[in-house]
Amino acid sequence: MSRPPLNALHTFAAVARLGSFAAAAEELHVTAAAVSGQIRKLEAYLELKLFDREPRGVALTDAGTALRDEVSAGLDAVERAVLALRKRPQRER
Repeated sequence: MSRPPLNALHTFAAVARLGSFAAAAEELHVTAAAVSGQIRKLEAYLELKLFDREPRGVALTDAGTALRDEVSAGLDAVERAVLALRKRPQRER
């Protein structure tokens, strides 16, 4: 299996956290249509539905909740690694 589409995972994390395609689009500085496209791409890759579309936003499915937890943990780990590198003295970089 190939690696998952990383931009789609980043977009997914924003939608999962904010509960809205429109809010995620605003945060990511893209259109809501672009967010929707990334979510469709990820759902096709996984062959799973990640969100239930509702009149006032979206709700995670069980699969979406499980993915959110793992993706959030992974992004947190990347953020910690980047912060640790930035705090190193200049001569060690």
